[in-house]
Amino acid sequence: QALGGAGAIATAVAGLITSVTGVLDRWVERNMPAPEKPAAKGRKGKSS
Repeated sequence: QALGGAGAIATAVAGLITSVTGVLDRWVERNMPAPEKPAAKGRKGKSS
């Protein structure tokens, strides 16, 4: 039971991190000046 609870918490935390990262990515894309965008996209492409 404890392991199941830990797994559920880990899943919830992972989902939260994913959604927060997505929001931050969108905010950065909206607020960064145009010359910065290609560098950010290049970094994102390499990591995934």
